[in-house]
Amino acid sequence: ENGEIISISTETSNAQTIYKGTSMPLSLCFKNNSNMLIGGFSDGKIRMFYLNTTSFKFAKINNGSVGVDAVAINSNYTLLAAASADKVIKIYNLQHLDRKPIIIKDHKSKVRSIIFDSTERLFAGCEDKSIRTWETSADKIAADMCGFLKRNMSSSEWKQYVGAQIPYSKTCSKL
Repeated sequence: ENGEIISISTETSNAQTIYKGTSMPLSLCFKNNSNMLIGGFSDGKIRMFYLNTTSFKFAKINNGSVGVDAVAINSNYTLLAAASADKVIKIYNLQHLDRKPIIIKDHKSKVRSIIFDSTERLFAGCEDKSIRTWETSADKIAADMCGFLKRNMSSSEWKQYVGAQIPYSKTCSKL
């Protein structure tokens, strides 16, 4: 109601304020194994709270200027998905927060909930009552693409599309 996030111990019933600010939390995701609480806020920020017994630390990601309605983290704590009020989903690499996120905006409805399954696919429950899904594993996407391709890139195509500074390698090993 007042925008605070409070941690209450189930053992002692002690309450400790984790967050108090002017931006309202709109969504939360907790990963017990990592003691990480992730919040999506009305100011467009994502705040990651690292919980332990002595103090609360947090990191902040600027997701944009509109509220973050849903957040999810994958099972190995490497990907963070955030759905915003502007109907955009962003997927962040938690090991490289300095990199730009993957942006998904091929849906026309507001996302109400998101979750990663055990195979790292991202699922979104949308306002239009649809459920959308996206593959997030680069290896699985590459394997699927190789099933459609008839040949590997030529060395000139590699230089044009990948870059001369990266050594040529076959796109699909079985072709």
